[in-house]
Amino acid sequence: MEEEIRSNDHITVEQIIFSSCVRYEKLQSLVYNTFSNTSISAATELNVFIDLYSVLKQVFSASGRTIITNYTDLTSGLINMCSHYRYFFRGLGVHTRFYLIFSFNTCEINRKFVNDYNKDFLEKSEIPAFREMTMSNLELLDLICPYLPDIHFIKSINNYETSIMISHLINRLNDSQPNLIISRDIYPMQLCYIHPYTSYLYPVKFHGEDLSQMISISEKPSFRQEFWNLVAGKRHYSEASIEKIMSISPVNFPLLSAINRFPERNIPSLGNIGTAIDIIHKVVGSDDIKIYPQQLYSDPEIMSKIRVTAVEARLNALDISYIYPYYDNDPESKSIKLENLPDNGQLQTINAKFFANNPIDLNRL
Repeated sequence: MEEEIRSNDHITVEQIIFSSCVRYEKLQSLVYNTFSNTSISAATELNVFIDLYSVLKQVFSASGRTIITNYTDLTSGLINMCSHYRYFFRGLGVHTRFYLIFSFNTCEINRKFVNDYNKDFLEKSEIPAFREMTMSNLELLDLICPYLPDIHFIKSINNYETSIMISHLINRLNDSQPNLIISRDIYPMQLCYIHPYTSYLYPVKFHGEDLSQMISISEKPSFRQEFWNLVAGKRHYSEASIEKIMSISPVNFPLLSAINRFPERNIPSLGNIGTAIDIIHKVVGSDDIKIYPQQLYSDPEIMSKIRVTAVEARLNALDISYIYPYYDNDPESKSIKLENLPDNGQLQTINAKFFANNPIDLNRL
């Protein structure tokens, strides 16, 4: 299969999903660099969180040229994506537990702070054919995942950010095992410094080459550089800006984005990147100390440079830690079931009934 997706190609849903499957040679190198010489290098279990929003966003964004040959391609592709990563980690002697996390990431709480929050995706997600395909596949994932060994599907009814749900699950599991987040969205990168032993895999392929990146767990000396290199690559910062941003802590990534911009959620530029870095430097320098809006309000010089009220609203929408209590107190978060039901032939029946044209690779699960 051709893994690279070119701008003028007609593409299938299966191609889009498998573009998130990092090639094993590249994955071997990334995993070694991420986990070697750390306190979890000998871990034999791994929690893997797959951000389905980032997968669906690709499908919707390419809606004009996406070929839907079978509505079940999405479900089978996602399960086979789990097979791809499980097979790799099994070869390293690591048992994996997968959590497929879905939301449209258009929660009313975020939009209370920023009116147009994720507006573009909201509009694309309402395209009838793709909305129908998505909802049909969510039902299939609900049906099949309880019978798949340690593969769980969780969706948000109120469209909380997938990152909020992942954070809640990490806290709920409380198992001291390493966590891996697989996503093409940079919003979840915050989880790397919120939760110890949490790494982030950003799959990307271009011109036939696997250019995927991985952010190490926060205890590694390379964490800060890996974090900002990924952000800088997405934002196309100048060399001077990249050099400056390396001196500030990733814990203030939401604030940096609130002052500057976060186009992935339709949050436009408020101040330039230099202004954002200078403000963070003025308050905490290079220390790993999170800045809160009250600190900005108390500084007349900062108040003269930027509209702090606007920064605060944008920060509230972008900061996982701020939105988290809303989800934690929502009955939705209490209704999550992580089931491993006995398979008495149900998987073969479901596979034959729904996935005859694009079967799930049960042998590698």
